[in-house]
Amino acid sequence: MKALRFSTLIAVVALVAAAPAAGADASAAAPAAGSDASAGSPQAPTMRWVSEQEYVALVGAQEAANPHFSTAPAGARMESAPLDPPQHWYDIDQIDTDSRGIQIPTRHGTTDWGYEHYATPHNLYSFRALTAAYRSRPAVDQGAHAEYNGYLVSGTVTIAQIHTVAQLAYSTDNGSHVTFDGRYIGTITAYCVGVSRCPDAVNANG
Repeated sequence: MKALRFSTLIAVVALVAAAPAAGADASAAAPAAGSDASAGSPQAPTMRWVSEQEYVALVGAQEAANPHFSTAPAGARMESAPLDPPQHWYDIDQIDTDSRGIQIPTRHGTTDWGYEHYATPHNLYSFRALTAAYRSRPAVDQGAHAEYNGYLVSGTVTIAQIHTVAQLAYSTDNGSHVTFDGRYIGTITAYCVGVSRCPDAVNANG
């Protein structure tokens, strides 16, 4: 009999704990007028660019050594809008700083190097992608020639790997273009590894 009363007591305590207190504001459990009722619903998946070091930390060294690419999750998004690049070869779209503190501009360039060279052929308009790569330690470091990797991920899903090549000198290799602003030539090319054109998700909102 005592066990029955004890069980009943537990049940009553559980019901009281679950019920709202008398006189409590009933509106506290409901969304305020005009608020987003979907706030508690599952959020759309997001994508972000990460450096090579961040990528290894995210997926592990074994996966990073041989990435498996997937399509972007449905509805995945990134914040901000892409930049509108300038039009002269020497104009700078963006300046990134690599892990050694070296500033690397991405110039509008020509059909042989820079943004004009890589953007349309490789479907790569995102400057965030370049920033992620340049935050990495160089994959190749040979004097004025440096190469970097970055990765587009959604959670631990790998969507794309970007590879950039930079000229850390004040002129192109063939001397056809020499900078006059005190900054390096910078980005020569950029592309997604394993495909001729980057997936559209790479350019989502910049």
